[in-house]
Amino acid sequence: MRLSGVNRILRNMCVLLGVAVVWAIFTDAGFANDTHIIAAFSGFAALNLFQRTSNTIMSRLRVPVEWGFGMIKAECPFITRPNILKLKQKNVSRILRNCVLLTNIRCLMMGNQTSHYFECETMTMREYFA
Repeated sequence: MRLSGVNRILRNMCVLLGVAVVWAIFTDAGFANDTHIIAAFSGFAALNLFQRTSNTIMSRLRVPVEWGFGMIKAECPFITRPNILKLKQKNVSRILRNCVLLTNIRCLMMGNQTSHYFECETMTMREYFA
């Protein structure tokens, strides 16, 4: 997360757009909190009501995001084979980027359950490639 610069990007977007609401990314408990990166609270027994409620609300939204990874694996099942994803033997990033691209194109053409869940229209090919 730190190397991606996503926290800085979100902070700059909030300043640029002048939005009062802070945009943030909700992540697994293994990631560090930052101004725009919020990690799930861990240690269920020690959590207060606010923390448990926050985790519950955010986990409901996290599930649809995970559907995207499931779609990629369904469309490109060969990527689950360990011999395909050997970093020094194959161009893993190119393989994964192409799998994501092809899956996204299929979702644009056929629709997808994530768009239905969030009740939003699937973007057009022109919007996607703009």
